[in-house]
Amino acid sequence: MRNIVVILCCKDKNLVETLIKKAEKEGFKVNAFFEMKTIEEFQRLWDSVLQGEIEVIIFRSLSEIPVLPEKFLRFLLDCIERDILIISLEEKWFNEAIKESCKRNLIKNFSELLLELRRRKISEKVRQVILQLKRKGVKIGRPRKEVPVDEILKHLRRGYSINEIAKIYSVSRATIYRRLKELGIKRRKRKKRKR
Repeated sequence: MRNIVVILCCKDKNLVETLIKKAEKEGFKVNAFFEMKTIEEFQRLWDSVLQGEIEVIIFRSLSEIPVLPEKFLRFLLDCIERDILIISLEEKWFNEAIKESCKRNLIKNFSELLLELRRRKISEKVRQVILQLKRKGVKIGRPRKEVPVDEILKHLRRGYSINEIAKIYSVSRATIYRRLKELGIKRRKRKKRKR
């Protein structure tokens, strides 16, 4: 018997029993039941998919799944890549489309395209917000770590290397070089000695 998961968003016991009987007639074993009222339940299902514990998933309706469409598309792609059969009791068009490999590939490619378009749209919005904030004078990014330049100069006079100074102040070498450049001090990087 193959593994199956029945997913319902209601507590209709008659429907559950009917589905279990239908599944067993078809040679499937119902080994898990997800009520799908919470995102945590959906995540448990997704984890089972990723671990290869499921071969068939039956939904009462795809529209009742409690996650954003983007997350559902990622879930759907994971199922398609793992050859998991998805059956919807209400969306018959989906059942027909997912069975044929040509249409299944079309659904997969279309889902990937939608996710990519969404990523691009979010990136563009983030860029626009950053530009608006910069125009208003808001500083973006990590706060500048203050490294006392006079201390850097003292360390250099004492013979400390840029690496050693950077370690003292828990910053990168580039930060030390930047502070020196801000003072107009050009310090050449040492060449490694040949051994």
